[in-house]
Amino acid sequence: MNLQQVLSKYEQLRIEGSHESASHVLFDAWHSGLQNSEVLYKLAESFYLRKNFEQAEKFVSHALKYQPENPKYNYLAGMNALALNEIEIAIQRFGTVPQASRLFYADIELAKLHKKDADANYGCDFFAIAYQKNSDVKILADYLQHRIEVLRYRAEISREEILAINSLLERYEVEQPNSSKFMRFKAQFLYYLGELQDSSVYYQRYLSLHPDSQVAQYNLSQVLLGLGQYLEGFALMRNRQQVHIETGGNKAFAESIGLSELAANHIDYVKGKCLVVIPEQGLGDQIWSMSFLQTFADHFECSLEVWVVPKLFEVAQSLELASVVVKNLLEVSEHYLKQDSDHPAKFFISCIDLFFLLKMADVPLSSAQSFMSSDEHLTAELRDKYKNDQSNAMVGLSWKSFDSGLGNRKNLPLSLIGSLSSQETIRFISCQYGEVAKDISQLRLLGLDIIDDEDIDNYSSLVDAFSQIDACDKVITCSNVVAHIAGALGKTTLLICSSPSIWYWNQEGTSCWYESVEVVKKTLSDPWSDVYSRLQKFLS
Repeated sequence: MNLQQVLSKYEQLRIEGSHESASHVLFDAWHSGLQNSEVLYKLAESFYLRKNFEQAEKFVSHALKYQPENPKYNYLAGMNALALNEIEIAIQRFGTVPQASRLFYADIELAKLHKKDADANYGCDFFAIAYQKNSDVKILADYLQHRIEVLRYRAEISREEILAINSLLERYEVEQPNSSKFMRFKAQFLYYLGELQDSSVYYQRYLSLHPDSQVAQYNLSQVLLGLGQYLEGFALMRNRQQVHIETGGNKAFAESIGLSELAANHIDYVKGKCLVVIPEQGLGDQIWSMSFLQTFADHFECSLEVWVVPKLFEVAQSLELASVVVKNLLEVSEHYLKQDSDHPAKFFISCIDLFFLLKMADVPLSSAQSFMSSDEHLTAELRDKYKNDQSNAMVGLSWKSFDSGLGNRKNLPLSLIGSLSSQETIRFISCQYGEVAKDISQLRLLGLDIIDDEDIDNYSSLVDAFSQIDACDKVITCSNVVAHIAGALGKTTLLICSSPSIWYWNQEGTSCWYESVEVVKKTLSDPWSDVYSRLQKFLS
């Protein structure tokens, strides 16, 4: 058989699902003298389809020796490398051929691989190239989805980018009129631009076509909560994360209790009862919920047993509230699982549910003053350690969140923090948790004289974190746990957050939760220079 006959036979068997027989046809052809790179490529493809990625790598590498810049050979090599989790090799293979001859779907794979790579514009450049090569509506949809999704990781967008995305949206709407995908894309885009009211309209239109979409329900809930429409938002809230029940120590306990149906249906049931309050989401959310524990207990005439993650337990004991007892989640959850089955069941409610029950009962909530305290002796020791005769004030700085989903969006640029070097009479203290040695070095290169206290472990020890923040006169922070600690301590604080932000930071100006916290909102299209002027005013 000649090459064409061999390949036709191979394709026929492959389509029939006889991959092993198809491989034998290729092997026989090779051993009979038909030693062609295309035969090697087809052998590699055959092994790849059978998920024998090691053998596929062997044959596609051999094929590439004959034609190192062949687009389809490199594409298969890239896909096979992905299957082997060899990401760097995949990127090299997908991008090895000249842009003009590269297959458009190889560009799409490159875009996906570069999703969080700022140097590659999150892969959007590769999607643009792919769309130029193949203007199919499906490619346009993939391009739009990718370009909008990466805004989740961005803290800034130019006017030109906004116009470009709007142009793509208009093109897609023409291609697919009344498409639910268009409604979803538009809703997401408007949300990331901070245009929540308009975003809610498109999410509602999408849900009119897909009423059972839990993702859309959850996304709309976040939009409505950001607009202050708490009851409507809560009614749509699904897939809520019990993060710290699972990671705080005991997954078996998390699975044994689930989420309470209380807040949705039984507002009167809590009156006079003893409720166990369990953590939900992050440390900041748990600290925030402590600001209205007493209001809840007083209004519903109930007692609260608050189970907190071990990290928070020691500082949470500084709460001096009637009808509220704080316990270590790790210890009490293990004890709860060991109890006899005839022991009276506890009624569990999440800390976030407390807020929504208060809203359902139309209970007014005022911003809290100081309601937690630091270690008095450690705070005094740190204050003496940090101050000097030339300083008029000590200001704590925190610029980073380690939230894997929103971190980049929540972070403050080091150039903004470094610009504070002009404030020569202010003593700056790093209150930033986590591994940030490179950030500290970069800030010092920018001229900022900042104290990085290596004796303080403000990541593992909240006792250290509370005391260090309390030792400062003022705090400048992004949206992270530092903002909540400063607010709980009543520390004068400037909170800078991107819009949209976590829903409870929806209000510009004085926070409706913490009396001492001023919230500065920055949309994606706002320049950082506007924020700089607010910083100067705060420090003056």
